[in-house]
Amino acid sequence: MAIADKGFFLDVDFADNGGKPYARREYQLVDTDPATVGAVVTSMIAKIIAASDSHVSAYRLVHLFVEDALTLPASGVQNENQLIFTAPIDAEPTKSAFFSIPAAKPALFTASSGKGANIANMSNGALLAYAGMFDPAVGDEAYISDGEQIDSLQGGGKRRHTKNSNG
Repeated sequence: MAIADKGFFLDVDFADNGGKPYARREYQLVDTDPATVGAVVTSMIAKIIAASDSHVSAYRLVHLFVEDALTLPASGVQNENQLIFTAPIDAEPTKSAFFSIPAAKPALFTASSGKGANIANMSNGALLAYAGMFDPAVGDEAYISDGEQIDSLQGGGKRRHTKNSNG
């Protein structure tokens, strides 16, 4: 079981005269050198713009890594069973944001059964580290949305189960 480098991909969003939803195309790049792939993308975007009447509304360069010997989890592990965490936006306490963790580990909740099985365990290190990724005072690793970050230590969470029509 190992994470394998699958190279770079260019995802391009096209906007037509109707606006959203955008059409998205994915291009797997031949170049695998991080130092030169930016120039390849610039060249490709120019060619794509020249070939389409749609506007390129956005593009993203993705370096894909995949598990090359995937073993699925045991029965009962469902992505629909989520922890939803809400916290105030950093420096804007009147606004809040949320994220969800699919197939949340039981330890992320205060109890394994009863009322506590639906309440986030705010002393769990894994939950605090996850939430801290979006907090400039803790992990400062990612934005939660639109360039905003949260005050994770003022947040809280609960269990939710989302609908899945696949079974």
